[in-house]
Amino acid sequence: MRGEYSTVDDMEIRLPERTLLLKVWGYPIFDEHSEVQFAVSAFNDITEDKRNRDNMEYALREKEVLLREVHHRVKNNMAIVSSLLNMQSGYVDDEKHLQMFRESQGRIRSMALVHEQLYQSDDFAHIKVQDYIRSLSESINNTFGAGHGVHMVLDVDEIELDIETLIPCGLIINELMTNSFKHAFNGQDSPELHITLKKQDRDKASLSIADNGTGLPEGFDISLSGGLGFKLIEALISQIDGSLKIKSGDGMSAQITFPVEMKT
Repeated sequence: MRGEYSTVDDMEIRLPERTLLLKVWGYPIFDEHSEVQFAVSAFNDITEDKRNRDNMEYALREKEVLLREVHHRVKNNMAIVSSLLNMQSGYVDDEKHLQMFRESQGRIRSMALVHEQLYQSDDFAHIKVQDYIRSLSESINNTFGAGHGVHMVLDVDEIELDIETLIPCGLIINELMTNSFKHAFNGQDSPELHITLKKQDRDKASLSIADNGTGLPEGFDISLSGGLGFKLIEALISQIDGSLKIKSGDGMSAQITFPVEMKT
């Protein structure tokens, strides 16, 4: 009787004209005493399959190198733009216009950080949101939080988002955090800013930015706001097919719920 087959390691055979790579299976044949009498072998030529697989792996490595270089150059170009804005702001005496330069730098920085994270990542499709939001919030706090002594609280699930979703989310965080630093904490003894990103179910996430500051004016309507920041927030939320809920009382809270294809 024949026993179960066992797979032998790939075998390489060198012929005068070419080298073959074979997959070999061995079948032991037993007698009535369960002793091996002889074996039957089967061979499968996998030379072409191996060549195609090697070519695909080489092409994939080339693509990864190219993508890494693209993200690196985009990050560097954005850093140059940010530096030019910083240099130009040195010639601005009006505080209002100086603030506009700083806000533009913050927006560029939030996008550049995405490309920096992708450049350092092994996965060019998704970014670890925890690392990104931590770096972004620290950068914004260093730029706009000087003198406020704001206590930052982050509560971010261990999820990954694609670049098309994360860049708008980063810009939204930048706008809402900047708005809090500019308007919420005047006279506040113990200012706090909370950033939360949570999975709601398999295809939704919720981003929340809340402060314990002075709150928004009574009857505030984001759609009627004339500020560039709130107009940008509306456009970004629409871009990710999200919805916005704003609460104001003992501070301000903005919650954005949006559909995502998350990699967990």
